[in-house]
Amino acid sequence: NCMAAAFPAHGKQETRKNAKQQRYEVKGFEQQMAVGEERMEEENNSKEVILLLNRLVRLFRVFLFRELVNARILGAIGSAVENETETQQLTLPVTIPLMIGIFLMIHTFQYPNSMLSFWGSIIPFTSPMVMMARIPFGGVPVWQIGLSLGLLFVTFLLFAWLSGKIYRVGILMYGKKASFKELWKWMWYKS
Repeated sequence: NCMAAAFPAHGKQETRKNAKQQRYEVKGFEQQMAVGEERMEEENNSKEVILLLNRLVRLFRVFLFRELVNARILGAIGSAVENETETQQLTLPVTIPLMIGIFLMIHTFQYPNSMLSFWGSIIPFTSPMVMMARIPFGGVPVWQIGLSLGLLFVTFLLFAWLSGKIYRVGILMYGKKASFKELWKWMWYKS
């Protein structure tokens, strides 16, 4: 400050130079931060895209297995009936679990980690709808998704086997009206 007292203009020039230099440093720092933030945004966007694709693949697997189970059940019903009016009475057991699954899915939107949502996402007849509602909220452990898919796959195999037995007998039973009792007999019919 002795220099500033002896040479007042020199001190003002130094202060001006320091202020300009600080402004340039701040601008340079802000530019570096902006570039860094852009890179972070790009990385976050790519991570979000990967996470979204991963969730979509999981949802597709769950949905695919449920549709395979439905196809087997409806195939068995189709082989057991002769016309549409007989089909109406036999599709009720297929429709009720779907309706229960939709109601559980609505509950899951509000409470994705509740016990009801958990069990709804594990039970094979409701798991596709409920698991589809839980996965987008995140926090679903991989073992729960694996258990849900495993049980759904076992259910698919079971219904493939049972519908094959119903189809084998039902396709030959022309003229006889099928009931649930008849279907039960056909499932355990020995050839």
